Amino acid sequence: MAFTVSAGPSGRSILVRHSRDFDTATARAAAAAVEAFRQASPPLREAGVVCDVRGARNVSGLGRNYLFVWHDLPSVGATRTRRVALVRDPGDLSHDFVVAHLNGAGYDAEVFTDPGAAAEWVEAGSRGVTCRCHELVG
Repeated sequence: MAFTVSAGPSGRSILVRHSRDFDTATARAAAAAVEAFRQASPPLREAGVVCDVRGARNVSGLGRNYLFVWHDLPSVGATRTRRVALVRDPGDLSHDFVVAHLNGAGYDAEVFTDPGAAAEWVEAGSRGVTCRCHELVG
C-alpha cells in the first residue's frame, strides 16, 4: 500500500505516512481511510492529522490538486475544523499548492519539515471554524 494510517505517537493525532510518490487518487484514498479510522477510533474522532510525505512527491497537476481540495475532500467527509500538517522534505515544494488551497478552502493546514513540530502544532488544537464566508462579504 502507498500509505498507512495510524494513531500518532502521542495518541492525540492521526498519522498518515506516504511511502512513495502519489497522485490525488491515492491522496483521496488516504483521506477516506482517515475518516474510516476516525469512526473506528472514538477518542480520535476530533483529532488533527499529521501527513508525513517525506520521500513522497505529489505528482498530480495543478488542476487535479485544486479538484482534490474542493471536491474530493468534502466527498469523503473531511471537515475544516481539524488541523492538518504536511511534513515534507526541505526541497520538496510539490505539496505547497495543495496546502495553499486547503487554507483557501477554510481548512487549517501548515507545511513542516520537522515531524515533532508538526505533531505539536496539530495537537495544540483547531480553530473550530467551518466557514469564514461571512468575513468576506462583510
